[in-house]
Formats: sequence, structure tokens, C-alpha cells
Amino acid sequence: MILIVGAGLAGLSTAYHLGDRACRVMEKEKEAGGLCRSYHMDGFTFDVTGHLLHFRQAEIKTLVEGLLVGSLTKHTRRSYIYSHQTYTEYPFQVNTYGLPPEVVRECLLGFIATLTKPPATPPEDRSFKAWILENLGEGMAKHFMVPFNEKLWQVSLDELTSDWVAWLVPKPELKDVVNGALGIKDKAFGYNPSFLYPTQGGIGVLPGAFLSGVRDIVYGSELVEVDTGRRRATFQDGRLEEYDTLVSTIPVPELVRRCTDLPRPIREAAEGLRCVSVYNVNLGLARERRRCRTMRYMSSTSTRCTSP
Repeated sequence: MILIVGAGLAGLSTAYHLGDRACRVMEKEKEAGGLCRSYHMDGFTFDVTGHLLHFRQAEIKTLVEGLLVGSLTKHTRRSYIYSHQTYTEYPFQVNTYGLPPEVVRECLLGFIATLTKPPATPPEDRSFKAWILENLGEGMAKHFMVPFNEKLWQVSLDELTSDWVAWLVPKPELKDVVNGALGIKDKAFGYNPSFLYPTQGGIGVLPGAFLSGVRDIVYGSELVEVDTGRRRATFQDGRLEEYDTLVSTIPVPELVRRCTDLPRPIREAAEGLRCVSVYNVNLGLARERRRCRTMRYMSSTSTRCTSP
């Protein structure tokens, strides 16, 4: 028996891909989806958190499109950064046109300087802040990348490694930066200039599609304790489940706290892990002909809807 803890996308996808193999999904909530759920209120559909579908791997794109045949709509990103009393289109590094001239100059000169300076630190030792300075320059670091990301991640960027960032924040070419400073737009930029989203029903239709291939799922059953030696899991509703393989999708510190027989070094390492909490606010405006703009502030991210 394969026991899967958590019926979010990771747990549901695991059960779905196991096919006919014996497995059971245990979920503490009364419905599946985890943070990828939607709910309906007063004629509006709200997502529990924001989810956009943009795929790095062709096989994942094929999987999702196969699950949601004809149910996805393509959207073009329209996202803005508010600073210096103006709105700058995202991503900042190729859209500095409209900012105060001295800010544009600082960003341009800083970026140009990166083209002639060799990396100061080896890639394996490079922090996120060092990556920003070496790839985008001091101006962009000062006016957007450092303050925004420190607000987002809630730590000094010297504490974050940079091995994950290359695909997420690609370094632009000089032509892209110059065009952005002059207001010339000749191509989309970034990893998600467009994205897919369900035409109806919100993002919750995706876990709903996985559920059709999941045969055994138990709701309202929260994991309390795991005896890894005996391969036995105890749940709050009194269930005792024996397993051959345990797949956990809950946060690692939460899992380790529930594993009663793990060595102390593993427990201490898990307690040292940190995370960032996000508050998600959904607004529904009951009026016609509205348009919405998502803005990435230096201090927050929000959505503003206005009538044309």
C-alpha cells in the first residue's frame, strides 16, 4: 500500500500517475485541492491563492491540456510596478521608460557596467543579491530588484542562493535594456509573458480533473503521528494506516514533527527551515465593463479594478 498524505496537486498527481497500483490519499480538509482550490460566492468565483498556468516542460503542458480539454484560455500578462509616482511595466529591467531620467540613466549605466566586469564570485557561492548586481547592475538592484525581493522573501538577499534564479529572472541583452529605456517594445520578455487559465470555474477545475483518476481518497483525516520503523501512520479521526511507501506533501517541518522515531539531527535540521506566508485578498466588483490591473508595488502586490 502506498499512502499519500495531502490531496493538493502534488498528492493528487501522485495518485493519478500510480494508476492501478494500490494507494490511498489522506486529506485533512473536506475537499481536495489544497491551495489550488476555488470557491463561489454571490456570483463570483474566487481562487484560494493566485495560480497561473505557464509550463517549462512540454510533457506537463500536454498532461494539463489533456485533463482540461477545451477548457483553457490564453491570456497576455499585464503587470505593473509602482515606484517614483509612476507605473512601470513588468519586468522592470526592460521597461524603464517613463521613470525619472536620472533613474533610467542609473539603471542603464549600471547594466552596461555588468557587460565588462567578470563575475566576482563562483556560481556555486553566489547569493541572489550578488547575482542581481553582477547581471543587472547597481541601478536596477537599487530601484527595484533588491527592495522588491527583500519584501517578497522577507530576508536579506545575501541569505538566498542564486542557483534557482537563472530561468526565473533571465538576464536581458543590451538591446532589450536600451529599447526598454526608449519605450520600444519589439518582443515579450520573461518566463511568463502569456499564461493559460481555466475559461470557467477557476483554478479549482484542475485538481477536480485529477480526481477522476483517483480511486481511494479519505477526507477529514489529519495526520497525527508516523512510526517510520513500523511503517504505520495515525490520524486524528482514529484511523491507523499501515503502508509500504509513504508519500508526504505536507510541509517538511510538519512531517518531521509527526515522525516520532527520527534522529535528533534530522529534527533539528527541519526546525531550522523557514518559509514566507502570503495573504491573498480577493475582490469582486458587481459592475459592468470593468478592467483590472495587477501592480507589483515596492511594498506589496495588489489588484485594482476600474471602469473604462
